[in-house]
Amino acid sequence: MKYAAPKNILMTTPTGFKIAYAINPHMLDAEGKLKVVDETKALKQWQSLHDLYLSLGLTVSVIEGREKFPDLVFAANPTFPFLDRDGKPSVVLARMHSKFRQEETKIYSAWAASQGLRVYELTSGFFEGSGDAIWNFETREIFGGHGFRTDEAIYPTLDQITATRIHRLELIDPRFYHLDTCLSILDATSAAFVPEAFSREAIATLENAFSNLIRISVDEAVHGFAGNAFCPDGQNVVLQTGNSCFAGDLRQAGFTVHEVETGEFIKSGGSVFCTKQQY
Repeated sequence: MKYAAPKNILMTTPTGFKIAYAINPHMLDAEGKLKVVDETKALKQWQSLHDLYLSLGLTVSVIEGREKFPDLVFAANPTFPFLDRDGKPSVVLARMHSKFRQEETKIYSAWAASQGLRVYELTSGFFEGSGDAIWNFETREIFGGHGFRTDEAIYPTLDQITATRIHRLELIDPRFYHLDTCLSILDATSAAFVPEAFSREAIATLENAFSNLIRISVDEAVHGFAGNAFCPDGQNVVLQTGNSCFAGDLRQAGFTVHEVETGEFIKSGGSVFCTKQQY
């Protein structure tokens, strides 16, 4: 049985977005210094994403960013949305690995409660929301990354909370510190991935789960964040511009590609998927 993907998107404005610390390899330049964000460009890129989602028929809600939280714009990380056993829209709050981001969950928890979503909290371990736990909405399965930001040990608890099968995937390359940097689920049977980011066992799991696996090159994944693409509806794929090989493979597979510019967010280790939540 196939299920429909949610039509609701949550974004957070890039107010306060900057690189104030380094918690992933992408935040540092070749000299080991923090990269610098062009705030004007970042806002323009964010707005273009926002407007594209509206043009695709999605409903977009917005949280205002805060100067105190430079990574708050990466809305995928602080929560994991799902339908609970009663069919009620719910979220599991993240337990962020970095001390710099741990208070972000309070803002998203308050927003979720204001929307009538049921809020669940973990009591131990690290879990970085939809940065590491990704839905295949059509088959009602979850793919859970672990190795850098999320503890594998949290998945039995998440399994109990969501009552959903979870495929565990070990990440082995620190450049792909979140699952959403190296896996993009496209539809019920199709996904794109960066083989070098995963353990052998994880690759075998993906090969068993998807009959159509599209490989993303390390070059496009690292420099163009191709693995952070987002397919909200099984047809349209939103992708950082310039990833010509991956974009060509997507088109050949029958997907509609929308290329966007997210270069300011890539400086901080995020791109299309990171800057939204689907619920």
